[in-house]
Amino acid sequence: MNIVYVITGLDYGGAETLLVNKAIHLSRNHDVSIISLRTPKALTDELESNGVSVYSLDLTPLKLPAAIGRYRRLIRRLKPDVVHSHLIHANLFTRIAGPGKRSWRLVQTTHGGKEGGHRFLDFLYRITNGIPDFITSVSQEGVEKYRERTRFKGDNITYVINPVNVEKFAPDARIREEVRKELDLNGQFVWLAVGRFFEQKNYPNMIHAFKKVAAEKENARLIIAGKGPDKEAIAGLVSGLELDRQVTLLGVRSDVDRLMKGADAYLMSSAWEGLPIVLLEAAASGLPIVATDVGGNSEVVHSGKNGFLVPSNDSDKLAEAVRKLMELPENELANRARKSRDIVKERFATESVANQLLIIYRGEPIRSEKNIIPST
Repeated sequence: MNIVYVITGLDYGGAETLLVNKAIHLSRNHDVSIISLRTPKALTDELESNGVSVYSLDLTPLKLPAAIGRYRRLIRRLKPDVVHSHLIHANLFTRIAGPGKRSWRLVQTTHGGKEGGHRFLDFLYRITNGIPDFITSVSQEGVEKYRERTRFKGDNITYVINPVNVEKFAPDARIREEVRKELDLNGQFVWLAVGRFFEQKNYPNMIHAFKKVAAEKENARLIIAGKGPDKEAIAGLVSGLELDRQVTLLGVRSDVDRLMKGADAYLMSSAWEGLPIVLLEAAASGLPIVATDVGGNSEVVHSGKNGFLVPSNDSDKLAEAVRKLMELPENELANRARKSRDIVKERFATESVANQLLIIYRGEPIRSEKNIIPST
């Protein structure tokens, strides 16, 4: 098939990582291209080295008509069988840009229950819901939220599980030793968090929880990889709580898989989520997990089996779960690590998810399987 993905932008983030994983995997047997509405900031080298062509519309608010023209010319040249867009701005763009009559299937993916977060954008979704051939969401909650927010009544929507490269994130003792030496982590119990510094990830909740943990656990260490508008505020909070020795902000990293191999456990404090790809990567890395019980997190974290789920925005409960996991015997931690990988290998491996997407791309009937749950 000739598959064209459209996304708002290319940078280090969950939706972008999801897209890159799919595109590279499918490019082994199909022609795959990516169109970025905005000028890409990252990931282009990895995509192009794997045979995935990347195009940019260089969209700005004042250049929408010109971007629509470039998009239509590019689509005519690429001659896709399917166009699959990700994130609200790309979804709305591909609906509005048209053309009205087309020979390809338009598939769209929404990410997270609060995607967009603006009534006007939800209104635009609502009045254009008849345009795409199929809509997917990254979690069952996402399907339900999309129906609620946009008053969607159609049957052409379903939940497709995020894929993860299980082998890329497999534990590796040699890399673990390298990372721990590089970051001076030896002798410490290392918690890793990865994600943008903004409201959704609720890092203040995490930092306040870790303050409680560090007061009792001298060997507790937290490293956070990411960037975002709230990074300086979080750095100030870390200093204000006198956690500079226990908490390290690494900035944006392109080697998240290595960081996960060097960590002992994964920590997530989000206020809301879809089904975060980074949580799947943590599980694939064999990390026990403490996370907030939002979005699709419960599909990855089975409380008491491979980690613990706690209510959102409750730093006391978050700290309690972190301490509880750290106090588990070594053999119990190892059992939770194995369970994390088992969960990912069974339901979230890239191969099986890609096969389910091809069913949608071809317009074939959707079956009830582990990787697709037809909405009700």
